Formats: sequence, C-alpha cells, structure tokens
Amino acid sequence: MDTQAAEPKGSPAEIEASTTMPRPPGKWRWWAGAARRAGAVVVLLAAAMCLGIMAGGGRWWPIFLAWGLTAGLLVWGWRTAWPGRLALGAAVFVAAWLSVRRPSHDHDFRVDISVLPALSIEGDTVHITNLRNFERHADGTFTPRWEDRTYTLSKLRGVDMIVEPFAMTELVAHTMLSFDFGDEGRLVLSIEARMQPGEKYGPVAGALRQFELGYFFMDERDALSVRGTKLGQTLYAYPIRAKPEHVRAVFRRVVAEANEILSRPRWYHIIFDNCTTVWVRAVQHVRGEPFRLHRDIVLNGRIARGLHGVGVIDTDLPFEQAREKFRIDEAVRKHFDDPDLSRAVRAGRDAS
Repeated sequence: MDTQAAEPKGSPAEIEASTTMPRPPGKWRWWAGAARRAGAVVVLLAAAMCLGIMAGGGRWWPIFLAWGLTAGLLVWGWRTAWPGRLALGAAVFVAAWLSVRRPSHDHDFRVDISVLPALSIEGDTVHITNLRNFERHADGTFTPRWEDRTYTLSKLRGVDMIVEPFAMTELVAHTMLSFDFGDEGRLVLSIEARMQPGEKYGPVAGALRQFELGYFFMDERDALSVRGTKLGQTLYAYPIRAKPEHVRAVFRRVVAEANEILSRPRWYHIIFDNCTTVWVRAVQHVRGEPFRLHRDIVLNGRIARGLHGVGVIDTDLPFEQAREKFRIDEAVRKHFDDPDLSRAVRAGRDAS
C-alpha cells in the first residue's frame, strides 16, 4: 500500500491557504466583538426598562425584574450570538408594542384631570363646558368643581406665560398660558399628561406612550392655588408682548385643538407633545411659521430666558431682574384666601 502523502491539489494560493495555520484575531477584532456585546447589553437593558414601564404602569419593580432576567440571559449566552439576537428581538418587540397601542379617553384618570373641556366660539362669545374650578384648601385637599362659563372674545386683551420649574432641575418646567379677559377674569390653559391613580410622571414613561394628552381650561385661582402653594416651589407669571388680535388668534387655535382631542385622543410625548411644544406650535401656526424644535423648547425651563432675549417678555429689565419681578409663588401663598387672587399676585408688577 502506498503510504506516501498525497500531493495537495489546487492553485498555489489555495494550497498556501489550506496549509497555513489560522492566526489568532488581532486586538481590533477583540475590541469590535466586545463593543458589539456591550451594545447588545445596552439595548437589552433599555428594552427591559421600557417593557417594565409599559407593563408596570409607572411602577418600578417590573423594571428591576426585567433587568435581572436580562442579566441572566446575557451571562448564559455571552459566548454565543444570543446577546445580539435578544437585543434585536427586544427592540423589535418594544417598537411593535408602541406602534399598535392607541390612546383612549376611557380610563379611570386622576380626579383633577378626569374631565376634558368642550369649547365653542359663536361670534364674540366663547362658551366652555367643564371648566375646572376646584375649591383648594390650605391643607392640600380639594373639592372638585366643574363649571360652564362664557367669555367675550373681544375682551381678550393679553396673555401671561406661567412657568413652574421642576424641583429636581430648573432646566425643565411646567408651563401654562393665562388669557386675560379683562373684567371677566383670567382663563388658564394647562396641557398635561393624563395619569391614572397610582401612576407617576417620568421622562421615560413620557416618551413611551404611557399617558394620554389633555387640554385643560381652568379658573386661574385653581391653577395658581395648586401650583404656587407647594412648599419650596417657585412660580412665575411673565407678561407676553403681543397684540390683542394675535392673542385671540392663538386662543382660537388652541380651542380648535382642544375640541379635536375630544374625538381623536392623542398621546402625550415628553418632547413633541408636551405642556410647552403644543402651544408653541399653535403660536407658530398663527404666525405662518413651520414648527421647529429648539433648545429652549426641549429644556423648557429656559423658555422665559429665550423669549426675553428676543423681546417677547413685556419688560425692559435685564432677565434676572425681570425674573425676580415676575415671581409670584410667595404672593400666592400670602393671598391664598383673597377672592381676587389674580389681581393680588400681580399688584406689585402692575404698579411698577
């Protein structure tokens, strides 16, 4: 029997490739693999957090449970293709879940945001059904009260922007518009995330279609009492420099959008449909401008500074002095029992 090794066959390049020992991957390959695995970990943990929030209705324990399961799967499949496959599958599942969910008014919402208003404008008369005018008590409790009111559109002469910075950071705030109808009083528009009992607002949940969007018109006493009396909370009312006809056009626009919400629910979104971007979009629509996101809109705690810089705040004072002048939380607490709270908190501002 011929025991001589068979001659290799093929082209010289093929022969060389078949007889060459495989070389270990270079360092860049190791780092590339580590980066892919790290990316898979990040995607999986983010997806787990999203799933936890969506499954838990704002409660955090499902997030930690999902993180634990994710960590176990990653340890089990670290040397295989499982991390990447799991990350892709989790991301697709979250995207599919978000795409099929639909907003609805048929939930058991928190009492203060449970009823949406309906508005109509006939000639010079504005009629509002379900205007919120809760009776607020000093101990933080309230007596629910929804009212029907009429206002005269031609008496709408100005608007204030009310800003309530968040306690955790002043870069983010809740903003409202206070429409001045002269002797008929002030009407506040507050655009809010509608939460159910037990739910808590959070930036991640606010981006994941967890809350419906709500337009709420309320008596200014209600709006200031619930927000200006919080211990340690600051509140500002900045007068806006605008012609009455422009203010009325913006008011008509937000009324039309509030009525549209009644028949076509929408999701709240922390960036695109929040307490500030919605009315900013209405203002830009009235001015015939396309909507553009801006740093001072996304970080809406800066919006007063930005508007002051372009002359929209009705003052000639430098911003820091104007900010102090238009601060009203101390006046709200001081005049909490004043029947004409709107006048009382602006007395110093209007006198100077």
